[in-house]
Amino acid sequence: MSKVIQKEKLAAIQAQLSRCIAQGRKDLLITPGNYGEGVLADKLNLNLENMVKCGDFISETIDMAAELGINSLLLAGHLGKMIQLVNDMQDIYERSNDECMEMLADCVLLAGGDVGVSQRVLYCNTMDEAVEALWMTAFLQPAMAQLMRRVGCVLTDYAGSRIQVEALVFSNRYGMLGKTPGAEELIMLHRKLL
Repeated sequence: MSKVIQKEKLAAIQAQLSRCIAQGRKDLLITPGNYGEGVLADKLNLNLENMVKCGDFISETIDMAAELGINSLLLAGHLGKMIQLVNDMQDIYERSNDECMEMLADCVLLAGGDVGVSQRVLYCNTMDEAVEALWMTAFLQPAMAQLMRRVGCVLTDYAGSRIQVEALVFSNRYGMLGKTPGAEELIMLHRKLL
């Protein structure tokens, strides 16, 4: 990505954040793309007025939000994006599918899965295939719990005490897969009243 395009995208994110602050919104939803928007609105019934699209600039968005005095960010991202986040917060757009599958396979082992289940994940071509393989072996939820623990640690380490950041992870085909421990509190802040 060229420096000019990167600068333009960051300026657009800054403008979205500033608009939210000007409207008195201090607890925001962030999503790297359009898929997160659908999950937030359709599956979780969240109000999208407080949503900012951040693309692959998650760390930069956290930095800008903290500088503007935003209280919290609830990040909703696709499984592949969350795994990229764990692999390297700064270079999220430069991670390969193989590295993502390796991270997911590692989460299986940490969740008590055997090498056979872990290898099954490594041979998958897409995240949806990996989710299906884990679901068939009953290791989907334990692996997601391990992944979300890691995501939570990465976000907390990066944000520090500057801003609260929690996350949700989903799959296009399978929907909501996991959330960081503090995510439920932020979900309640954004839930639409019926």
